[in-house]
Amino acid sequence: PASTPQDFASSGLFWRGAAERDEGFLHRFFRGLAMEPPVYGFVSDARGLAVGAMATWSLVDCLEGPPLNCHGGCIASLLDDVCCALSSEHTRSAGEASVAMSLAKQRVDYKARTPLA
Repeated sequence: PASTPQDFASSGLFWRGAAERDEGFLHRFFRGLAMEPPVYGFVSDARGLAVGAMATWSLVDCLEGPPLNCHGGCIASLLDDVCCALSSEHTRSAGEASVAMSLAKQRVDYKARTPLA
């Protein structure tokens, strides 16, 4: 398994920390809740274009919906954020200027609750 940034790069996975990302409304809001900044991982194809993404977020108690679980609206916002981050990173990896992104439509079908801890 990859364990260093170099390992991730050689496997087509690369990371962007908070200092390397544009800070939008969601990031400022969550920072105000004393959440840790997110870390994004992107998968690139053979051409070096970002084609997949994942993110880690630290969920805090004030985001609670059902007892001990994250609120569904928060989950949808986090999914929106990672989709827009992928779109922005794909544009950047293609050598184009990154611009602010937003989803036009999103549907989330919840299969299970997301625990806060």
